[in-house]
Amino acid sequence: MSRVCLLQVFGSFRIRLRRANCRAEEIKTVVAELNRRWETGVPLGELTYVAFDLETTGLYPFGGDRITALGAVLIKDGRVTGEGFERLVNPGRPIPPETVRLTGITNSHVAMAPPVEEVLPEFLGFLSQGVPLGFNADFDLAFLNLALRPFGLKLKRTAVIDVLTLIRALNPNWENLQLDEAARFYGVPLAHRHAALGDAIIHARLFLRVLSLLEERGIYTLKELKSYLHYRGLW
Repeated sequence: MSRVCLLQVFGSFRIRLRRANCRAEEIKTVVAELNRRWETGVPLGELTYVAFDLETTGLYPFGGDRITALGAVLIKDGRVTGEGFERLVNPGRPIPPETVRLTGITNSHVAMAPPVEEVLPEFLGFLSQGVPLGFNADFDLAFLNLALRPFGLKLKRTAVIDVLTLIRALNPNWENLQLDEAARFYGVPLAHRHAALGDAIIHARLFLRVLSLLEERGIYTLKELKSYLHYRGLW
């Protein structure tokens, strides 16, 4: 284990430990690839996905809050795999006590962790293994794009499947939906909440529940999903 990174293992999930020394051009290539994934006719059930989540010091990226942890897990052949990623990040500012109570990540945990710009190449490399998906992805993208700004890059909103948006499309009368509520409704266990990898696994399992409902409605490809969301006014 790297001395600058505190990692956790959840059950059988294996944490990928790779040092990445990618240059800005390599990050640019990965971001460009992620931004053009939607135009495919491959069946949704045959695609590889990467569910991800962030932990942060607070809720306001443009108010000074920063990333404290990045987590992701691979979905392949219709199941959540044992291949996961989690890294702590030094946010460059103190973590408020209320956030420490919520996430369990303390200032001492991140004191020797690398800054986000050093973790991004490895995280984006893991993310590029499939179609990224999150829950309330706008929140995560705001923090990621702030971190990408020094590279002159930005992940498009359409680069990520938002599981929250999918659920809203299927349940138009469901307002103010939270992750815990959605997970209980679809029978997804709420294990290791407010940990980056733990929440990513919840996102992944929730997506697989929703995927079967989309197929019941005749939505089989990303292109068809894009059209469906556009019809619902959610694109």
